[in-house]
Amino acid sequence: MTIFVFIGPTISEAEAKQELDAVYLPPAQVGDVYRAALEGPTVIGIVDGYFERVPSVWHKEVLWAMRRGVHVFGAASMGALRAAELSVFGMEGVGDIFRAFQSGDLHDDDEVAIAHGDASTGYRASSEALVNIRATLTLAEREHVISGELRTRIERLAKQTFYPERNYADLLANAANLADSFELEALKNFIATRRVDAKRADALALLRRIRECEASAEPAPECRYELANSEPWTQLRAWARNQPRLGKTGQEIDVSLVAAEARCQGQRGRSVIAGAFARALEAAAFDLCTSSRLDEYIVAEARDAGIYDQLARRAADKQRTLARNGLASPTFQDAALPVSYVVDWYLSQLDIEHGAEAAVPERILRTLGVRQGAELEREALREYLYSRLVPQVAGEF
Repeated sequence: MTIFVFIGPTISEAEAKQELDAVYLPPAQVGDVYRAALEGPTVIGIVDGYFERVPSVWHKEVLWAMRRGVHVFGAASMGALRAAELSVFGMEGVGDIFRAFQSGDLHDDDEVAIAHGDASTGYRASSEALVNIRATLTLAEREHVISGELRTRIERLAKQTFYPERNYADLLANAANLADSFELEALKNFIATRRVDAKRADALALLRRIRECEASAEPAPECRYELANSEPWTQLRAWARNQPRLGKTGQEIDVSLVAAEARCQGQRGRSVIAGAFARALEAAAFDLCTSSRLDEYIVAEARDAGIYDQLARRAADKQRTLARNGLASPTFQDAALPVSYVVDWYLSQLDIEHGAEAAVPERILRTLGVRQGAELEREALREYLYSRLVPQVAGEF
C-alpha cells in the first residue's frame, strides 16, 4: 500500500516518519495531487501547499483522486483549507484548524499562511502562522498570564500584519503601548517556553489518523459526484502525464543535478567538493578535463556529510519547477540577459569573486568542481531562472 503525504515547513520529514511510514513530498502545487493519484496510492495526505507565486492545488484534482478511490486527508495548512471546502464530497479533515474553518470560526486563508525557505533549508519557516499566534495567546489568557483585553488587542495587531512579517518579537515590540511592561514581559517569557504550534499538532494528528485508517483497512468514502471536463483540466492532465513520477527517491536524481546543488551551498558545498577531490585522487581515477566521475564523488561525499537528501530535494524541486514553466531545457533567451550577467550573478550567490576576466578562469572552475565554462553557464542559468520562479522566501499554506 502506498501513502503520499505533502509536507514542508509545518513538520519535517524526519519527525513525520516517526509517526507514519509514507512517501513524503514537498508542499503541493497545482497538478501534484493529480500526479500522485496517477501512481495508485491508497491514501494522499495534504499538509503543506504553495500559493501566491506558485499556483495552488486545484479542488478538481482532489475530487478526481477521490473518484479513483483514493482516501484523501487534509490538515494544518493548505490541507485544512481544502478539506474544509471539500469535506462534503468526501475529503477527510483532521484537527482543530480544519474544524475552525469548517465551522466558520476561521474564514481567511492568511490564518495559516507563512513565509518559508526553499527545499535546501528544509522549508524553514521565517514567519509565524496566525493560528499559532491565536492559540498561544489563548493559552496565555487561560493561564492568567495576560488579560482577555490584551489577547484581543495583540490578535488584532497580528491580523493587521502582512503574513510574511508576522513574528512574536515584532508583535511584542509593536504592542508596547497596549499594556504595562510587566504583563508584556510575562507574555514574552510565556512565549519563550510555552508557545503553541497548532499546525504541527494537527499535522501529527493527520499522520496518526492515516496510520489508524491503514491499520483497519478502512475504505475511502463513496463518491457520488461526476466531474465535467474543461479545457484547463485537459491541459493540466496532458502536462501532468509527461512529468516524472512523484514517488521517485533521491537516489534517482541525476548526480550532475545533485552536484550543482552542492555548489549552491556556498562554503559548505565547497568543503564537500574538496572532499570529493580527495576521494578521486585517492582512487587515482581523476582528470578534471576528461573525467565525468567527479559528480559521483561529490554525491558520495554529500552522503557522508549528511546533506545528500537536502541537495536531492532541492535538485528535484528545481527540475520540477523549471519543467512546469516550460524551461526543462532553458536557453539564455529565456532569461533575456547576457550570459556574462547570469554567470556573474551565480558566482556572487556562491560567494566567489570573479574579478574582471571575460571568461571564468580555470582556477574557479576547479574550485567549484566544474569541468568546462559551458557547464557552469548552464548551471548558472538554471539557478537564475529557478530563483525567479521560487524565491528564497515563498508563500505557503
